[in-house]
This record gives sequence, C-alpha cells and structure tokens, in this order.
Amino acid sequence: MITTSSSKYSLQEAADLLGIHYMTAYRHVRSGKLAAERIDGRWSVTSDALEAFSNPPTQTPSDVRSTAIDFERVLLIGDDIEAWRIAQDEMIRSGSLLDVYAELIVPAMQSIGNRWAMGQLRVVDEHRATVVTQRVISRLSAEQRNRGRKRGTVIVGAVRSDTHSLPSAIIADVSRINRLEAWDLGANVPPESFVDAFNTADRVRAVAISVSTTETDQWVRETIAAIRTADREVPIFVGGAGIPNADHARSLGADATGQTIHEISDLFAAL
Repeated sequence: MITTSSSKYSLQEAADLLGIHYMTAYRHVRSGKLAAERIDGRWSVTSDALEAFSNPPTQTPSDVRSTAIDFERVLLIGDDIEAWRIAQDEMIRSGSLLDVYAELIVPAMQSIGNRWAMGQLRVVDEHRATVVTQRVISRLSAEQRNRGRKRGTVIVGAVRSDTHSLPSAIIADVSRINRLEAWDLGANVPPESFVDAFNTADRVRAVAISVSTTETDQWVRETIAAIRTADREVPIFVGGAGIPNADHARSLGADATGQTIHEISDLFAAL
C-alpha cells in the first residue's frame, strides 16, 4: 500500500509498485483509470493516485448490468469503435477476459437474443450486433492469447443445424485461457466433422459442443454417438441455451455442461 501522499513515481516505478506490466499501466493511464501527469514527455504518478487505483470504489451488480446495457446499445447501432472501447475498459477494470465475457458480452448478446425471440428486434438487428461482437472478441482474443505451453487440444463447434458461431468462438477462448489449444469448427458442424477433427488434432483432451436450441437434440445425440465411436473415454461437454440443466446434458450422452462462462472454464481447468 502507498502511504506517502507527496511521493511521485515514473510510470515504470508505478507499474512495479502495482505489480503489473508497464504497457498495462500505460493503458490504465490512457483509459483514465490511473491518474497521471505528463511532465517533459514523461508520465508522473503520485502515491495518492496509486492508492486510489489500488482501492477503487466497490462495483455493485447493478453497475455491472448497466455496463452490459451500454454494450448492448452500441451493438445494436453497429458502433464497433465504441463497443471496443467499452470492452477494453472492462478488460482493464476487471483484468480478466473471463469476466469480460461473463459480465459484458454474454449478458448483452443473451438480451439481444431474448428481445429478438419476443419480436422486439429484427433479424437484421441481431445479425448486426453479432458481427460487431465477433470483431470485438477477435481483438480481445488476440491481445490475451496465452503463448505458453499448451496442455492439449479441445475440439469446439456448434451442433449441426445450429447457425450460431459466436458461442463456439467464446468457448474456444475460454479453453485457451486454460492453456488448451482450440480447434474451433464454427457453426453447423456435422457429426463426421467433429470425428475428423478429433482424429486429426494432437492430444485431444475434450470435445465441447455448442447448442443454441433444444430443437437440435437429435443432432446432439448423433454427434456424441459418433465421437464415442472414435473414443469412448474422451470427455464431451455440451452447453448453450439448448441445454437447460445437467440432467438434459446427460440424457443426450454428454459428460457435463457449463451453464456460465466460469463453469465452462472450471470444466477445462479440471482436464
């Protein structure tokens, strides 16, 4: 904890005191999270600013929700620049890509999907929001990619007739956070493609199937059965709006389901 209010530090010294990388500290300065003054071309940070940064006001659940609402709003108007700014700000605030997905991106997209189902939004609105979200998560993924040694591979994809590719992209990122390589097959993946990927990829640790609707139950069963013919022991996870609970997942032949981003991450961490 910083105790001397009159002290001033260079940005590198401030980063060292906070235990973060210099460029992370610089992003905090640029976002306004860390107060700093530029003097003769160099950033100067006071101990008071470090204290305020280290002990921010507690954020309530309603604060988090309002951020998701803001994100949803800019998605619906197709403002990818503002969407990226909000996502980057949340990344800096939380320091966790999992939290960005759990508290910002997934709630916003779920709300948009629900509003479309109730007839409050047009199909074009959902498609436009999805494209902006894809751009945002591509940039987030590139910046947060774990470059260390991988523990194996996870095959990820949406079940056949499920045209939603965004959930599998998010699941792939969650696996990468857990030091697993991801083979993301995208949307509408036939059972034989899952099997082909399983037989091709190196050190497959699990298969994760995204399911957006219960109308695809039969395809989920057939996909899982096909994978079991290639390997009866590999863990198979299913998740999404089409999987309401663990009992439903098991009835389709899966080993487990994750109902939230953090639950999915826990499944990958346990592999």
